[in-house]
Amino acid sequence: MKKILLILPFIAVALFSSAQNNSFRMTYDVGIPTGKLSDEFISNTSWRGVSIDSRWGVNTNLTVGFLLGWQVFAERFDNFTGVTSDGRTTFHGTQFRTINSFPLQANTHYFFGEEDGVRPWMGFGIGAAYSDQRSQLGFFETRTNVWSLAVTPQVGIDIPINDETSFTLHARYNYYNHDAVSFNYSFMVFGAGIKFLYW
Repeated sequence: MKKILLILPFIAVALFSSAQNNSFRMTYDVGIPTGKLSDEFISNTSWRGVSIDSRWGVNTNLTVGFLLGWQVFAERFDNFTGVTSDGRTTFHGTQFRTINSFPLQANTHYFFGEEDGVRPWMGFGIGAAYSDQRSQLGFFETRTNVWSLAVTPQVGIDIPINDETSFTLHARYNYYNHDAVSFNYSFMVFGAGIKFLYW
């Protein structure tokens, strides 16, 4: 299943790479944990995120493509008290928790408006995400490698700067389903960046 999810974006590239209205975009992303991710592990806003998104035009309003991203969540817990998994040892101190998340998704988007004007859009992404989840207190560290099925509804808007460049804004809801840890990841991403057209 993981291999199938990883090759989906490249199947899309092969099918639609000859289409017009192709674009490449780079964005700075801010992540806000929601649901059990916020309740049980990290609630701090992530100010460290970036994504690249390449899209190929099926027609003037519809695109397919892929997204590759990186989002870092981190939080410090002072005066934390925990117990080892065997229940024999209690430890107390400052705990640091981090998640480095790397999604790779195929996506599709529908655009509104004229090609040379402001273009709102909505879309959906599906694929895989790898996350490195860590908890550290002194010499005690717990590390879990998490592979997830990642689904991402999203909306955005492109504002032209010139004929080939636009300022782009987006909001994405990320939901990662997995078995490696007891809670699934969910978080909002708000991003801003630059879109380039190419043919």
